[in-house]
Amino acid sequence: TGATHAFAGITSSTSDLAKITQSDQKRINILVVVAVYLVLLVLLRRPIVCVYLMVTVLFSYYATLGMTEGFFWTLHQWLHAGEPWLGLDWKVAFFLFIILVAVGQDYNILLMARVVEEERTHGVTEGIRTAVARTGGIITSCGIIMAGTFGSMATGTLAAIIQLGFSLALGVLLDTFIVRPILVPTFLLMIHQWRQ
Repeated sequence: TGATHAFAGITSSTSDLAKITQSDQKRINILVVVAVYLVLLVLLRRPIVCVYLMVTVLFSYYATLGMTEGFFWTLHQWLHAGEPWLGLDWKVAFFLFIILVAVGQDYNILLMARVVEEERTHGVTEGIRTAVARTGGIITSCGIIMAGTFGSMATGTLAAIIQLGFSLALGVLLDTFIVRPILVPTFLLMIHQWRQ
């Protein structure tokens, strides 16, 4: 009666760390999104565009997380048929979110700063086209270099590092080749046509 018990060792410590990190992740994700939105708002002064830029980054994150899960599930089924799939390592979603939001918004700010500058000279449609053309090479080069750097993590031996490296490389490439050159300019043109 009145006895207490506790678990010790690496397994219980890792379990506790996973639970704490997962509970903290919700709060951190909300704070990151709000903070980045406020920074975008100060820089661009276009609330609707800033909301959309945040949506594109969240789209990139969730799409990357889903594709990573699918890839490693398929790989697991192929290499370890019959064994249960335990899912991605708990650290992957946490670090992927923070890094992809940071990288994605860097690219957004670079592109949007140029869009604002070019719109003053060439008008909205031509300004967007010129901005995408003039920043495309820089963003693409940065994206490829960053994806290669992150992808090198996938050559490790720890499952968490392999999964994180793969997901970061995939997310940066998705951001570089889909979000920035297609989704963002398309939305800006749609807003322009809607206002006319």
